Parts: sequence; structure tokens; C-alpha cells
Amino acid sequence: MVKIVAFIASFLVSAFTWGQWSRQPIQNYTSKDYGVQYSNYIHAVVCDDNGFVYAGSAYGVLQFDGYRWNFIHVKAGTYVTSLAYHNGYLFVGCTNDFGYLKANKNGIWQYISLADTFQISLSNAIWKIFAVKDKIYFQTDEAIYVYDNKSITPIKPETSYHLAFQLGESLIVRERSKGLLSITTKDIKQIPHSQLFADTGVFAVLPFKKNSKLIITQE
Repeated sequence: MVKIVAFIASFLVSAFTWGQWSRQPIQNYTSKDYGVQYSNYIHAVVCDDNGFVYAGSAYGVLQFDGYRWNFIHVKAGTYVTSLAYHNGYLFVGCTNDFGYLKANKNGIWQYISLADTFQISLSNAIWKIFAVKDKIYFQTDEAIYVYDNKSITPIKPETSYHLAFQLGESLIVRERSKGLLSITTKDIKQIPHSQLFADTGVFAVLPFKKNSKLIITQE
């Protein structure tokens, strides 16, 4: 009887603690807050070093400082599909374009198209952006573009890329009809036995036990 009472008391304390934790304040923002003229389709959200929030929408990037919303235009005719903040730069992936936002001397963000700068023609979207050491990786279906602040090097698949994930200082990328690739700043190689995922969608790759990875698939 004492054990049962102790268990119930422990359960109630845990439930109360969970209830307290789960009631943390949450503020939702809609187009009524940041402007009905902007799309409410938000594809990516990041924070900078000052705690400002940036959200990629169909027409550009929304900036929120906790009080006011600001809208930053990107290249006309594109919509933002991915964002990444690294070393004072906000890297932006769009449909048929990619680049970065950098604040000028007046603190105003300006968009610079890397695709235009390096004369790269894109026919699809930048789905993900990763910062690994001093390099930025822009992932599309057709290629992964590696930017080192001076040049851009494309890594092209034999077929096409599906999704990519960052684990430490390496990227794990699924190539359709082939399997999983490991991309580092030094080399590119196929992960042994990863042909298992050649025709199976992979939607997450997480660290697991030592020298192991947890792979989440569509199955």
C-alpha cells in the first residue's frame, strides 16, 4: 500500500512538473502582425547573434527584433526556400537563385545574388543550406554548390539529390538510385552498405551510438 501511494505521489509530482513546463508562454504571429501584403507561407526560420528572427517567405525575408517587423527583398520573381546564419551573414536559398544578406554601414540588409555573381544558372530551388567550417553548402536536386567566400564549386550527382543532413563537420546526402554519400571538406565517398536507401526516402540522419547513425526513412 505504501509503495502504491508513493508511486501515485511521484506520478502526480511528475505530471505537475510537466504541466508547469508545458505552459511556457508561446506567442504566435500571423500575417496580421508582419503584414498581410506578405505571404504567410514560411519556409525557413533562423536567428542571428543578436537574437533577431528571420523568416523566409514567398517574396523575401521577414526580420523581427521582438517589437517590429521589417521586410527584406531578394531577387524579383523568386521565393525563399532556405536560410542559414553564419559569421554575420544571412545566406538565402531561393527558387532559381541563392546568395546572402549583409548589412551595410547604415545597418540595412542588402541581398547579393551569388548565382548572378558566378553566372550559375539554376532550374530548381535551394532546399537546404549548411555552414561547415569556412564553407557554405547550398543543396539543390541537381547539385550542391560549395562557397568559400572566393569561389563556388559544384558537386554534381550521377542521378539527383534528395535531401541532405549535417552531422558535425560532414554532410550526409541521399542520392537517388545510389544511396547515401558522406561529403566533407576533404573528400566525397559513398557510405558502405547505404545502397539500401537507393530507392527509399531518408528524412533524418541523427547521431546515435559511437560510429553509428540513426536514419529515419519514409518506411
